[in-house]
Amino acid sequence: VDHCEESRPLTYTPHQCSQIGEKDLSTNSVKSFISNKLLINENSSHKTQSDVHSNEKPFKCSNCNKSFTHKSNLKVHLRLHNNDKPFKCSNCNKSFTHKNSLNLHLLLHSNESPFKCSSCSKTFNQKRSLKLHLRLHNNEKPFKCLVCNKLFTYKESLNVHLRSHSTEKTFNCSLCYKSFTHKSGLNYHLLLHNNEKQFKCPVCNKSFTHKRSLNVHLLLHGNEKSFKCDICNKLFTQKRSFSVHLRLHSNKKQFKCSVCNKSFTYKRSHNAHLRLHGNE
Repeated sequence: VDHCEESRPLTYTPHQCSQIGEKDLSTNSVKSFISNKLLINENSSHKTQSDVHSNEKPFKCSNCNKSFTHKSNLKVHLRLHNNDKPFKCSNCNKSFTHKNSLNLHLLLHSNESPFKCSSCSKTFNQKRSLKLHLRLHNNEKPFKCLVCNKLFTYKESLNVHLRSHSTEKTFNCSLCYKSFTHKSGLNYHLLLHNNEKQFKCPVCNKSFTHKRSLNVHLLLHGNEKSFKCDICNKLFTQKRSFSVHLRLHSNKKQFKCSVCNKSFTYKRSHNAHLRLHGNE
């Protein structure tokens, strides 16, 4: 019992980590260091101190040579190459490689949009989408065209723009072999082949292949002439007719005869004139 009354000094000496330093062994310092640096879960608790501080990435992917610090990270990465998607949505059966991708996808089904724009109150179901949206408010245009120096908010917009500098038409119609620079142009063109007229006039039920054709048609029902000439006050239903009319005031004759160099305001006049040369 006597030995219980004795007070003995603590003789334990903690193992010193070379990364913290000799004089910085306060409880807060050690806790902070552990939380920020030693993020070791139960699967990697066998890692030594030198493994954690080292930038060594010993686990290499045999498919793309990408390297990883932990074997578990390599295993997750290999799912991409193996097209392994173990995380399945119970609502639509869509599968995902990573669990966090599934979690983001589930927000779509719940209609939950927790990320709100402070400028216009628009909401988003992903933080990344909100960040991209904020570029519009900040007038942020980080993507620059190296050909003409034009700036763009989104990379996708830059990629579409770059095609305008190229004459390459990679989107081919399998029915008439006509080619297009943009996929949207091909899709627009395919409506003609399908004779699909999805745009219907609510007044007379006439259908149109393209929305712009419907818009022009609707002006006829309303007899709306929204294009006014500032010179003679004449009104026009269609912008195209208005543009053609302006040539009269400007005396612009852009259609030139290649035979006698005579110029014409309208293409139809030019074509009629060419027929005269054909009779010579």
